[in-house]
Amino acid sequence: MTLIRLNVQAKREGESITGLAKQVRFAAVIALNRTVEEAHADIRRGIRQRFVVRVPSFILPPQQLPKIWRATKERPSAFFALGDDDGGSGGIGARREAILTKFEAGGRKTASDPSFPIAIPTRAIRPSPQVLVPRALYPKNLRLTPRLEASGATVPALRRGKVRTLEGRAVGSKKRRRELGLQGIGGTFTIATPDRSIGIFQRTGRGRGNIRLIWAFRQSIPIPARLQWVETAERIAGTRLQPNFEGALEFALRTAR
Repeated sequence: MTLIRLNVQAKREGESITGLAKQVRFAAVIALNRTVEEAHADIRRGIRQRFVVRVPSFILPPQQLPKIWRATKERPSAFFALGDDDGGSGGIGARREAILTKFEAGGRKTASDPSFPIAIPTRAIRPSPQVLVPRALYPKNLRLTPRLEASGATVPALRRGKVRTLEGRAVGSKKRRRELGLQGIGGTFTIATPDRSIGIFQRTGRGRGNIRLIWAFRQSIPIPARLQWVETAERIAGTRLQPNFEGALEFALRTAR
């Protein structure tokens, strides 16, 4: 997502900055940082209201403005951002931004590979929206989707053992397994029909009916436009930057030496 900057420039006279202009610059820095912190507080409240927040420390933008985002005398710009590059592409900030950015404009998420649809957890493993699904039950950890390791190597999904049809018949040939699904770890397997994938099931006992659907497959899902990132930035900047600047300038002039 594009970073939104708030700028207030101190006036210059020739190449030197007057005493008043120094206080203006000082006040601008205070106002910028305060305004962006207020914007972060507002977007944090909005995310809590409009999203299901399971891990606040991960999904919510920082409450205190990180040093690298703060305005300074040398750089009178403050950053309103979901995440930074600290930690690289695998860092918390980058992952948070990747998750939330798509909810600004909204749209649809479509599976990049029709053979591996989008998996939606069922109530069997997520009884309520606030519950975290155990990471061991993620499709990639069940070896039912390709998994990218830290080394950069891709571990393919498993195609072994017998795969069940919707009627409960076991199919052993490699060709039919490729057509009907995969068998993974912990008694899990996928079921598919000739025209669509159904989901990931887990065997809970020896009987024919002792299975449960733990992930439902979808080729496409809607993404609601609920982040309101730009709207928050514009509203807070429009209503709070000037009052913050005036208050900071009054303070700067009163305490100037």
